[in-house]
Amino acid sequence: MQTPQAALRLLCVNCNIRIDTLPRHLVFELDTRVISMICEWNSSIIITEEDYICDACNQLAMQLVNTGLSNEPGASSSRGHMHVCIVCGSSLRSRKRDFIVREDPSQLQQAIRINIENTIAPRQVTSSDCVCHPCWLRAKRVALHNMQQNIGQDEPELEPQPELEPQAELDPQPEPLFQEHRNSPNVEQQADETPRLISLSRYRRAANTA
Repeated sequence: MQTPQAALRLLCVNCNIRIDTLPRHLVFELDTRVISMICEWNSSIIITEEDYICDACNQLAMQLVNTGLSNEPGASSSRGHMHVCIVCGSSLRSRKRDFIVREDPSQLQQAIRINIENTIAPRQVTSSDCVCHPCWLRAKRVALHNMQQNIGQDEPELEPQPELEPQAELDPQPEPLFQEHRNSPNVEQQADETPRLISLSRYRRAANTA
């Protein structure tokens, strides 16, 4: 049964596509055989009464129930929409996508995958899952930030260096009590200003005739 459009963003519990504007059904209002198959496809999560499924996944499950077939959980043929961002639920038919590297990933690729797994938990990442480029860039920024923090925590702490004791100040040398003034210009100037005495060796005083 199709429900009214929800105010919040809704995701299909099976293929993870956004169903805000798509036909959707409450899972527990479907046929019990369809519910059983949907639960089998999504064994890693617990489906509640508030979970929805898109009409494409409902039609696929009904077709497989009627033909007596059963696909493996996570297989592309068990999803009504195969080109969906596993993080935000956007359709990837006309958008750039990035695949989640699972085999021999680099350190950065592994950190990105861990961030995506934490974001979509308890849903698990499968080999057919992909991510839209904006969600990939956000996961990459978070992964780089976490890697830089881990590198900073692994660096050993530097031991504090002992403080050097300040050197004792040397006492100033005492000034000499008597300073030499041989070459002092003031002394020479004082010597020049001393009045000179006139020596008259042959001078005789006149006799007193009074």
